Order: sequence, then C-alpha cells, then structure tokens
Amino acid sequence: MVTGQISFRPCSSNTLKRKKVRSMENSEYTISYSVVLGNNNDKKDIAHALQASCPGSNPGVRTSSVFLQKKLNDYLGLLLLERKNKYWFNRVTVWLRDFVSAVDPENIAQVTKYLQKLQEKYHPNTYRKIYFQIRRFLRDGLNLCYLNTVRLPRVDNPPVKIITSEDIKQTLDYFSNLKYYLKNRAFVLLMSSSGLRPSEGFQLTREDIDLENRKIYVRVDATHHTKTGKSRIAFFDKKTQFALQRYLRYNNSKKLFNQSLLARTFGKSPVKIKEFRKFFSQEATRRNMNQFAKEKILGHSLGGNVDAMHYCNLTESELHRIYDETFKN
Repeated sequence: MVTGQISFRPCSSNTLKRKKVRSMENSEYTISYSVVLGNNNDKKDIAHALQASCPGSNPGVRTSSVFLQKKLNDYLGLLLLERKNKYWFNRVTVWLRDFVSAVDPENIAQVTKYLQKLQEKYHPNTYRKIYFQIRRFLRDGLNLCYLNTVRLPRVDNPPVKIITSEDIKQTLDYFSNLKYYLKNRAFVLLMSSSGLRPSEGFQLTREDIDLENRKIYVRVDATHHTKTGKSRIAFFDKKTQFALQRYLRYNNSKKLFNQSLLARTFGKSPVKIKEFRKFFSQEATRRNMNQFAKEKILGHSLGGNVDAMHYCNLTESELHRIYDETFKN
C-alpha cells in the first residue's frame, strides 16, 4: 500500500474556508486530499475532478492539476522504495511539486522556459540534479520522453578544497564559547574521525555506537539509509570516544544529532558539515592508509573495481587494525 498526501487549490478567488475532503481508498492505495473550498460550484468541480482522478475511472485531461498531483503522488510513493535518505527525498519532492504547479508537462514550450529559469537561478551542478529528476518524472511518471534526447553539457568541478587538522582545531575553537559545546565537539570529532556521510551521522542512535570498541554500525533498515544501500562498520579514535562519553551522559534523545539544528549551528563554522568526510579522506591519505581499506571504511561503491568485486576483501578486525595503525590509537 502506498499512502500519499496531496494538497492543491482548485478554487476561484472567492475562497471562503479550508475543509478536509474524505480519503478515497481502494485495494491498491489510499490518497488523502486536502483542498480549499469556495462556493457550491467549486465543490462540484472538485468532486468531479476527484472522481476523474481516482483509479478505475476516466482519468480526464492529463494536464488537470488534480490528475498531475495524483500522478506525482504515485511516482513519489514508488521513489520511496529506492530507500534514499530522507533529506534527498524531500529535496526531490520540493523540486517536482514546484514543477507540476508551474507548468503543463505536455507543453514543451512551457517546460523549456521553466528549465531556462532554473538554469539562470541555480549553480550548474544543482541545475543538473533538478533537471534529471524532472526528466525522470516525465518519463516514468507521465510517460513523456521528449527530454530523453537532450544532452546537458558537462560541468567542470572546481578544485577539491584542502582541509587540514588545523582547520578542525579552528572549528572546535569556534564552538568553545557557544552553547551546546559538548554536543558540537562530539559531532565534529565523530564526523571527522569516522568519515561518515552527513546523512549517516544524522541517523545515528545510541544503539549504533559501540563506545567500548570504538565502532559505528552504519545500518540499512526501515529508519536507516545509505547512499549505496549497503550497511558497513566505521570506526572512531580515542579522542572521539572520550568526547562521546561526555556528551551521552546528558543526551537522552533517541537520535544523537538533530539535522536542522546542526545545519544552522554550522552555518558559519570554519569547516562545514559536508566537509568532515572530505577531511577524513585527505587525512587518511596523508597518513598512507591502505586505499582499499579507506574506501571500505568510507562506504564507497566499488562496482567499477574488478579487484574489489572479485578478489580482494578485508575482515572487520583487519579494517579496525589498519584504522588504528593509521590514526595511532
């Protein structure tokens, strides 16, 4: 069963009040509509649109707002099955809802103009992400394939920012006189010593941390997701172990770190949240860590590495030993 929430405003300008319309349910999925109702004519139009958009009835005009919202809801429900992290799923949802509320997907001129505005508004890398999500929705959600032949020019990535141990120290100093120092310190040390992705760090609970053995269980289940869809074990150093022990004495939350709160907290810090993983990779290379071990700890996809796919592997204890030798634990 796929359950979705659709909001739309099909009313005229003399909108009077907000009212809930009952859920419509069949054996396949449930859709809950929340609409703004105006006069009686509006109510009749909405009732007709709802009937037309429900499974088993005449779908009506493809470009009607109700039909598009239902198709988008169905598509997002299927997208959830890919088990992407919540932050990415929410970004895609916003991009696609903005798209269907702004244009008629069958009107190529409107879509082209909309994409040109996005291109002017966003950085090329961000624009490419939005473009590919719109193209995929058109193809898989609406069976419209006219963007499939468009090839975007490649974007040259800027040089990778170099982050050193001194930058991490400056970040810790930045938080030393601010509120919640123990939490911020624990987060900085954990992320910079383990190489976790930001989304993986924000999903952590107490059960994911083995303080005694300095291990992190990066899981994949109903509440935990990873970029590659695979679970793994990461490690942290003794300095982080001590910082976590102090922080966990007073933290009673289920999740160790709040994403929205920390995103604001680290807005002006010397090292940003997404850069701690970059620091770990660079520091491990500076200390001559085995490349295969580093990629295993970071959770990189090894699909293109024939040796890693068919021949080479390391046990958990071997990875831990290499980690400790590299970072002198």
